[in-house]
Amino acid sequence: MNDLRSITEAPAAAPRRSARLIAAALALSEPLVEWTIRLCGWSAILFVAAIFFFVFREAAPVLCGELNLREFFTSPNWIPSSEVRPQYGILALLIGTLSVTGLAMLLAVPLGLGAAVYISEFCSGKVRETLKVVIELLATIPSIVWGFVGYMVIGPVIIEVTGAAVGINLLNGGIILALMSVPVIVLVLLMQRYLVRGLTFGAVRG
Repeated sequence: MNDLRSITEAPAAAPRRSARLIAAALALSEPLVEWTIRLCGWSAILFVAAIFFFVFREAAPVLCGELNLREFFTSPNWIPSSEVRPQYGILALLIGTLSVTGLAMLLAVPLGLGAAVYISEFCSGKVRETLKVVIELLATIPSIVWGFVGYMVIGPVIIEVTGAAVGINLLNGGIILALMSVPVIVLVLLMQRYLVRGLTFGAVRG
């Protein structure tokens, strides 16, 4: 009788033993995983801090003694490696940045606004969800990929159409930045629309 009981209890004890082993392994691995995640988070912060430290350390001699703020903001000449007279003027850099940003916004805001209105008001359910997925995928494309597209695709097209000497110019930068901005603008507008609709129907902020 005892032999029969031990035979029937043996298969039932095996799953309990396996469950206890799995629970013990999870209890041991959980602190390791937690500290690994903490280490990754702190390492990212330390890397960013190290980058700032390196940049400021290299620029400290210029910032503390040689930099003329008036020339820095009003001169278009950026010649930091000159052995005769180094020049640190960012006027051309500022104008170029503002010009590319302005052109990109002129292109991206109407396109993004129109796309958001079309998706939210005129699309059927299945088409709307498909377009949302496509836009989310476009928003995740890395900037280096867009840069490659601008260099290899849009640059030659600009040279062919406009007869410009080079294809990497203000127009190319504005088009690429607009293409990068449109998906983000559409997603932000769609989220704001759904948030306002939810608040209208009595949703409460969590």
